[in-house]
Amino acid sequence: MNISPADALLILEQCNWNTDWVPPHTRVVETAEFCALVSPVVSARFNSVLRCLETGSALSARIEQINTLYADRSARFHLYPHRPGAALQRQLQAIGFAPDAEYDARVIETQEVSPPSRVHGVHFKAVMSADTLRDADRVITRVFDGARQPPTDEERQHQLGEIRAHRMCQLVGYDERSGHPVAQGGVAFYPELGIGLLFGGSTVESHRGRGIYRALIKARAEICRRKGLSMMGLWAQKETSSPITARQGFTNCGTMARWTRPRPPVTHAHPQDSSSC
Repeated sequence: MNISPADALLILEQCNWNTDWVPPHTRVVETAEFCALVSPVVSARFNSVLRCLETGSALSARIEQINTLYADRSARFHLYPHRPGAALQRQLQAIGFAPDAEYDARVIETQEVSPPSRVHGVHFKAVMSADTLRDADRVITRVFDGARQPPTDEERQHQLGEIRAHRMCQLVGYDERSGHPVAQGGVAFYPELGIGLLFGGSTVESHRGRGIYRALIKARAEICRRKGLSMMGLWAQKETSSPITARQGFTNCGTMARWTRPRPPVTHAHPQDSSSC
């Protein structure tokens, strides 16, 4: 690569700080050192700390704020091993956060990806309407067994706005015989960083092993090249997408750990017994 793995890691980290994708129902709490999302929606995705660079007494005060922000909801926190984190981890554990998933930071130069290729029996279509976006959501729901809730109409309209403003692109793969959606994958554009960030690449089980994931990577690389983006990357979950993207030539340049705090149990107050003896 023309960029060092350390610099590529910092670029991917900065992509995570972006909040353009955040729907209207989510509030952004942000300073130069800190960025968090707070939403009434019951989803840790919209209740996440995206950036926390504070140390010392400033960190302690911020952890207290985080504890208050997410007092009644599940929340996430992204930790980066390339930053000092022992004190941060201790304080997160003290308020109920624990490691949940680990990701590899993987990047590739777009010129290293071969041109798009056809997959027999499958054609790809760019999302430009609510119907095609719903098809992408159907794939995600099937692949993740419903663990990822489909977006609300408000969230879907916001994402369509991002797509139509050319800040991201999403592709859906359709089975040519049945017409059913069987794969999807997106890419968000960061021209100021020179990178396209891949997200959501997934294929339903019945259509795996046919080169669809590889074709989605190639198609998105071509889109990035047309936009003048020299690099493409993603946060690849260690057990799933990281081995696949490694075989596609993506370089591992670091890791990220996702910590999660579950939603606290709901407690019901018991009225005092007012009966007489």
